[in-house]
Amino acid sequence: RGLLRVSSAPLHSPVLGALIADFAREHRDVSVELITSTRHIDLASEQVDVAIRGGVIRDPSLITRTLLRSKMLAVASPGYLEARGRPETPGDLAGHACLCGFREGARPVVAWPLLDGGKVAVSGPFVTNDLMALVGAVKRGLGIALLPRELVQPELDKEELVPLLEGRVGVNVSLSLVWVERQFLDPKVRAFIDTATAWAEAGRFGRARL
Repeated sequence: RGLLRVSSAPLHSPVLGALIADFAREHRDVSVELITSTRHIDLASEQVDVAIRGGVIRDPSLITRTLLRSKMLAVASPGYLEARGRPETPGDLAGHACLCGFREGARPVVAWPLLDGGKVAVSGPFVTNDLMALVGAVKRGLGIALLPRELVQPELDKEELVPLLEGRVGVNVSLSLVWVERQFLDPKVRAFIDTATAWAEAGRFGRARL
């Protein structure tokens, strides 16, 4: 019972609201506050009980449970490739408009990872921490973007976007549940962890745009 404060990276899908609804129905004495942000907030100082985060968790004070493993891949629209040509090597990206996000929600990305290690410098006309804005921009031919496969799978299936440099440019990423390590875990936090874990085991976090 009581107030549960949850922070999450934007999932760009109804899955987060559905998760909260399922949890709230099972635990009617718990009120939930959900804050979505690309910023990695400090759970202890901002009094957040549990967070859902993408990427690498570097804070050693946090307990981590993986919910989903995915892959970032470079994509472009057929129209962009017709106008600008297709990059054949990672080095070719220097001659292309690359649409980028922000690292940990704070600093613009200036390089994309290579699957065999290392990075390749990128730059372009658009930087945003909104992944759906990147999807919209890349579909309209503004440039090449590095995006989670689950997020753009509908566009790949319809051939509205084309994967580029597969096996060369990209990175494996995780969506994780994190909370502050404590000797005694609040029962409402444990209940939410159990619900989210059950969703992950059922594969429900991997269904983009439910």
